[in-house]
Amino acid sequence: MIKINLYKTERNLLLASFALLGFGNYIAGMRLPLEYSTFLIFIVLVLQIISGTFKFSKFLCFVLLAIAIQTFLINSTNLSDPRVISHFIGLTLLVLTAFSFVSYFRDKLFSFVISYYKLVYYISLFSIFQIVIFLLLGISIIPQNIITGQLRTGSAVFIPEIFDILPRNLGLSSEPANFAYVLMPGVYWALNRLLLKEKIVPYSKNYAYIILISVILTFSTVAYFGVFIALFFLLKKRIFENIKAVVFSILLIVFISYGTFITGSFNKVNNLIKMSVESSEGNIETRSFTSFALVSNFLVSINSQKTNHFIGSGLNTHLYNYEKELYNIFNLSEVELELNKEDGGSLFLRVLSEFGIPGLLTLFIFLIRFKSKNGVIFSKHQIINEMALVTILLYCTRSGSYTGLTFLVFGAIYYFSYLNNKLQSSRLVSKKILHSNKSL
Repeated sequence: MIKINLYKTERNLLLASFALLGFGNYIAGMRLPLEYSTFLIFIVLVLQIISGTFKFSKFLCFVLLAIAIQTFLINSTNLSDPRVISHFIGLTLLVLTAFSFVSYFRDKLFSFVISYYKLVYYISLFSIFQIVIFLLLGISIIPQNIITGQLRTGSAVFIPEIFDILPRNLGLSSEPANFAYVLMPGVYWALNRLLLKEKIVPYSKNYAYIILISVILTFSTVAYFGVFIALFFLLKKRIFENIKAVVFSILLIVFISYGTFITGSFNKVNNLIKMSVESSEGNIETRSFTSFALVSNFLVSINSQKTNHFIGSGLNTHLYNYEKELYNIFNLSEVELELNKEDGGSLFLRVLSEFGIPGLLTLFIFLIRFKSKNGVIFSKHQIINEMALVTILLYCTRSGSYTGLTFLVFGAIYYFSYLNNKLQSSRLVSKKILHSNKSL
């Protein structure tokens, strides 16, 4: 009888899901009912059910029950909407799968995170290889084209955008921002390896340098914002530990600032501020797709509060709010494109639209409540917890999908790393008390 190592099997399937996040749902020109990454997650779910590792978290069941009550009882019209019902079922299955894996193997969290770090390193190495081959030979090596059998705009070939020479680094994803979400946990660990005295990453600094070069080559505002978040958390209390950390951080910030300048990211920020001011004055003159997407979805989320009595319209209904409110806010001539109208372009905005002020407050409470406090004893769980928080913050800022693998898995890691750290701290306190009692 063949014995299967459940942890390694489920771990490898999840890691493969992360690697295939940008591959879509085509194979040899045929469209599949599920994306590759989603299909692999459901294989994990089947394994969990067969092996008995599928676990219900009371915390998670409470959250899902609250979503169901708000979506189907308070907003009862959603009961007849197949879009809402199917999304709730899919979300429930994916959330339970992610939390079951992390919950059952919570004692192996560090092992999983280090495996993820290795995955990010190899993907980063391959992505740099892609760019080098393109610069030397003009050949675009895109794995998606071989597997999916189709040419997609933006991923079929590399486009030399930076100085008309360098393409943006897509990795295995369809666009740089999506690649940034995959890279972010690895970026945090890479910075941890290079900046801090506590050497908890068991790989050389070369791994870290490769990952950071890869993220810089995305020339993505989202990716650079994620690096700044990671630097903030890593250095807020430790920046003066050694001069090398300070110098490296300054150089990294200079590189990223230059990257944002040459890609026009500063203009995007400036356009966002200008458009926000103009929209408040009722006269939009600035033209920017990215800025309009964020401003329009923000205003739709705000305006829909009155209609929905500040409690939201229910799961997967932002699209309806968008279609209802958009042209009450903007003139037809002011609407650039109806961008991100299904997911809001940001989880913070989507939660506000669909679950109102109570939902947004709950999300913030989750992020604050389960942040591990720095104890007297250095803990790997604290670092894992902080890494997960950095990843979640980046994801929520510029992605609006509840079912994103990054959000679900690292949301579960964030929660259980907090519990692990709390348990470890309690044990240390108990040992100290026991030791002091013996000495009396």
